[in-house]
Amino acid sequence: MVLGEGCMLWYFFGEDSWAARQAVAAVAGERRARICWVDKSDLIDKSAAARLSQGRGLFDRDLLVMREVGSWLKEDQEDLLEALVKYPDSLCVIWERAKIDRRSRIYKTYAQQGREFRVPSNQQLKLWLMEEARGGGGEIEDGAAEVLVDRIGGDRWRLKSELERLKLMDKAVRIKDVKDSVEKDGEAEVFAMLEALTSGQMEKAIGQIKILLNEGRSEFYVFSMLAFQFRTLLLVRNGIDRGLGVDEIAGKSGMKSYPVQKSMASAKKKTVVGWR
Repeated sequence: MVLGEGCMLWYFFGEDSWAARQAVAAVAGERRARICWVDKSDLIDKSAAARLSQGRGLFDRDLLVMREVGSWLKEDQEDLLEALVKYPDSLCVIWERAKIDRRSRIYKTYAQQGREFRVPSNQQLKLWLMEEARGGGGEIEDGAAEVLVDRIGGDRWRLKSELERLKLMDKAVRIKDVKDSVEKDGEAEVFAMLEALTSGQMEKAIGQIKILLNEGRSEFYVFSMLAFQFRTLLLVRNGIDRGLGVDEIAGKSGMKSYPVQKSMASAKKKTVVGWR
């Protein structure tokens, strides 16, 4: 099978999952297809071949996104390869987000004609952050963007999340804002504090705040992280009320699946009215 213009199969791999996720969305938009995520655990209920054979949903066409195929059982990989030949008109993206097994038959079959997403350079990431800020009706100083990239690295999901969190405090993000609230060793663990707050355990929540302050975290950092986490909970709660799953909420909100999954239990404890 040849991957090229007009094809029905796309092979995406590489460390920049942000760009790959945008590419998946672009394919779905071009083909007017509904994205259906298929992970290793989903094969228990229905094989890859069975999913490809359907081809079209009840109301629209499905774009099947097969994730981390290299980690699937060998028989499941073989089943997928055979199905791709048997059902050439089905829309399918093979998306390897994790480290690639270059010995796998999937990689050897499609990598040469696939698309690799490499993490951009620090300069490219800085310019991207500044563009993202402007697109959201705000701004981030050149130097602030540089410091943010230096402290976080090439994870664009987290860069975007930190940018949005900082903009909650001020639409214009300055170097001092980043230095005061973004730790070099990663995010402070505030989820336990938030969990305590949503459960009404005020003493525990206050204890968590004291721990963060004693570790040298600024009041601004604690406050901004709380604001960001409450916003996350509200988005997740709205998604739950609409009957959406983890991946659907993540896709519509621009968040990664992990923080959505992590927030599900807390979000279910209160209705949207309960947050007001």
